[in-house]
Amino acid sequence: MDNKECLEENKNLKERLKESEEQITQLNQIKLNYDILLAELDKKDILLQELNKKLEDLYIIDELTSLGNRKSFEDTFNIEFSRAKRNYYDLNFLLIDIDFFNKYKEIYGLSKSNEVFKVIGEVLNNYARRGNDFVFRYEDDKFTYITCFQNEHEFLKLAQSIKDAVYEKQIEHKENDHGFLTISIGAVISRNKSLNKEDLFTQACENLEKSKKDGKNQVTMTVL
Repeated sequence: MDNKECLEENKNLKERLKESEEQITQLNQIKLNYDILLAELDKKDILLQELNKKLEDLYIIDELTSLGNRKSFEDTFNIEFSRAKRNYYDLNFLLIDIDFFNKYKEIYGLSKSNEVFKVIGEVLNNYARRGNDFVFRYEDDKFTYITCFQNEHEFLKLAQSIKDAVYEKQIEHKENDHGFLTISIGAVISRNKSLNKEDLFTQACENLEKSKKDGKNQVTMTVL
């Protein structure tokens, strides 16, 4: 190969090297753009997960009290009742109702009524501290509490403590014979494994009704 051919070959090699460098630069830019896009997608994925969690919370959480809502109660009640039945331990259940609530709402209005719900939500959350304690706003002025692994004395004491804690808030209620806002409670310990969850709930309703008839601000408990 003569000198002229060598120069021509070197020129071609330089041109090919330059083309390769340009291609590498382009590839690096593509990779950089890809990494930026991937990071943005990761951020959007995290944001989407957070939004989904908020939507899920809205679906199962009562916004006013931060307790579980009725849908959440029904799901949890089914699960916990089946688990207690399957593993042969007692399931303890409270059905809680605000005494003379319609009269309270008529006298004090919607804003005060909403504050009452928040107060009861706080009281229930203060007592539901164990991993197997679940509290819910079941209906407008009705609440539920599911728990287990407490004997009869401990469970009755829990129900009475919740009742007393609401009374001790000293929320004025002129139409309540006790002078202040109170709650009545129907308590049930489910021990008989031949019964179903409807039996438990029905008994809680009957006990709640008895608490109302006995003067309100009462706890009535039954062991099934």
